[in-house]
Amino acid sequence: MGRGMRRLTVLAIFLMAYFAMEISSYTQKSATYDEPLHLAAGYAALAKHDHRLDPTHPPLVRMWAALPLLFMPGVDFDTTRFDGLTQDVWMPRQNTYAHEFLYVRHDADALLNRARGMIVVLGALLGVLIFYWAEAMLGFATAVLALLFYLLSPNLGAHASLVTTDLGVTCFYFGTIFFLWRVQHRLSAGNVGGFVRCFALAGVLAWVLI
Repeated sequence: MGRGMRRLTVLAIFLMAYFAMEISSYTQKSATYDEPLHLAAGYAALAKHDHRLDPTHPPLVRMWAALPLLFMPGVDFDTTRFDGLTQDVWMPRQNTYAHEFLYVRHDADALLNRARGMIVVLGALLGVLIFYWAEAMLGFATAVLALLFYLLSPNLGAHASLVTTDLGVTCFYFGTIFFLWRVQHRLSAGNVGGFVRCFALAGVLAWVLI
């Protein structure tokens, strides 16, 4: 088996195992405290172009998580209730609005499961980046071991099955450093493009950490 085929085989096994583990995990979890607000804010930003609900986080990962909701019949969020109200009036009520969006007006499990699946995609991307960097630096066997450790990491696995911004920040920060390292070793359009994209996405998400 050639090197390329070995790489594809390992990554295919990883992706199948990763998605199976994460789907099995998130379908058994109730929502965490902040997931309803993240999802409601993401849907409002994506479907209504309304960013007023919880403006303390950048909307990118939230909108990514809410993307499947656009194709679900009957999903809606009335943001006109904020019209005419000052921010200090409706901001304290944002968790109430998010709870109503998720639990009162819709099937919470259906919305959460689809949104969580989008975060799992980012987790899978992070795993692939880890594999390629470990292989480039330390060889194929070490890359397989690094991928196994990533697959079995309880902390990373837990965050990859939640609708929050944490995994997105981790993925794009790692991708920025990875592609910067590649640019230093081989200047190519692909490496520069990967660096620019990850750097831009990481920059958009940076103030989550402030």
